[in-house]
Amino acid sequence: MEDLSIFNIRDQLKISKDHIIEIAENTNQFATHLAKSDSERQKLKNEIIANVEQIHKNYEPHMPRHSTPLTEEKNSVKGSLNLFLGENVISAKGIPKLEEWPTFSGQGEYNHIEFIRTIDMFQKDFNIPDEIIVGKLHSLFTRTAKKWHYKMGMDHGKHDWSWWKSEVITKWANNSWGFKIENAFENSIFNSEKDKPLTWFFKQKDRLSALHPDMSDTMINVKILRKCGQELEHAIKIRCGEPCSTEDYINAMEDIIPRTRIANTCTTNTKINEVQVIEGTHGTEEKEESDQDSAVSEDTPVEDYPIENITAFFEVTDVHTHLLQNSEDRYNLINIQYASMSKTKPARAKGYTAGASCITSILMNDIEAKVNLDTGAFCTCVGKDYLQVILPGWKNHLLPIEGVQFSSSSNNMYPLGILDTNIVFPHPAGSIRMKTEIVVMDNCTSQHIILGNDYLNIYGIDINNNKDRYFTIGDKKRQKFAFSNMPKQISVVSSVKDTYRNEFVSNKLVEAQINP
Repeated sequence: MEDLSIFNIRDQLKISKDHIIEIAENTNQFATHLAKSDSERQKLKNEIIANVEQIHKNYEPHMPRHSTPLTEEKNSVKGSLNLFLGENVISAKGIPKLEEWPTFSGQGEYNHIEFIRTIDMFQKDFNIPDEIIVGKLHSLFTRTAKKWHYKMGMDHGKHDWSWWKSEVITKWANNSWGFKIENAFENSIFNSEKDKPLTWFFKQKDRLSALHPDMSDTMINVKILRKCGQELEHAIKIRCGEPCSTEDYINAMEDIIPRTRIANTCTTNTKINEVQVIEGTHGTEEKEESDQDSAVSEDTPVEDYPIENITAFFEVTDVHTHLLQNSEDRYNLINIQYASMSKTKPARAKGYTAGASCITSILMNDIEAKVNLDTGAFCTCVGKDYLQVILPGWKNHLLPIEGVQFSSSSNNMYPLGILDTNIVFPHPAGSIRMKTEIVVMDNCTSQHIILGNDYLNIYGIDINNNKDRYFTIGDKKRQKFAFSNMPKQISVVSSVKDTYRNEFVSNKLVEAQINP
């Protein structure tokens, strides 16, 4: 009877085992949800194990304590449960935290390829299901990409990670993005005074990797080295040899640049200039001693070089870009590009409405006046009628002018003399005074002073016609002067009546008898 009861117990344990295994198999469908909470998963595991142990306790009094078959069945059930839950426990604990995942904004010089590859690597290394990855996308997308992800989810519903990868590539790998990244790489020339080798090198590598995902590291390094200048590129290749890793190239750059003058666009020494100012005069004995000490050994630091041994090195990249236009009869027209507009173009046949004047306010003898910055005028001039308004006693201050002829686009101009005066450009940060010689014209009808190219050139006045129109004076580029808000109207160029012709018509021609 005892053996029969043992067999009955064993059959019941098998039934319990099958029931537990069935429960474990049904639980597999929400294993991903259990991975989110270690405490809940561990609690469920403990409850199942407790139920199994309770079954064993219920049957334990009816069988010997040293029964081997029952112990084996108990260990087998417990082992199957651990095998089922164990893998998920280990995998869930190894998943990176949310802040360790890459983010993607879809703005600026984004790299969607690196974003996709990083998530693929996480999925492969940690056995992350698609459901978890797709659930994290709302937190991984930011700014523009976040709005796009929300709209795509509303329009297309739930999809796996492979579908989202395809949509990201379709959306963000466009021609505009490729042109922006390629243009940024082409314009990035290494400058040892501004760029750090490590940051600059990896920035260029990220750009090339985004543009050409299948390009080898060797080819990427070759393209990046070409942006360093011929001398620095040659020095790095000699130091490292070919082929070489990215880290070796960066180490070579960091070692070569501080030790040599390679890649320096301009080497200056302000300390030497201070010495020249303070110790600018030398006696005869001091000069002879300096001549004897002018020899520099190889171990002498650069900052201890005498003044006569200091040499500035200049390196200009893209030489043709910095050259001025040649005034030749024939031009070799190549690489013609459309000029970019800084403002919205008016409607067709309304382009003239975008015009603006270059008139600004000045002070002359503490009286406000108008001046036109006219780059088309040869010299600075003013009409006598307008000068009479702002300076009634101007005739007493004229300097003589002889043997000079002036003309405008319509007729001759007749000078009366030169007015030597000062004009002031007011500014809240500090006004600027200019000493000028203005030619007073007899037949100029302009209701403002014309500041011509003579003083525009002498004082370095630059007119900026970008989005914000302003002008600067000299090297004070941050001090901007605004133009007056003149009413928009079309200036009609009218010919000035000739005084001598009027006298001829009124006195001589009126007496002549001319048949109609």
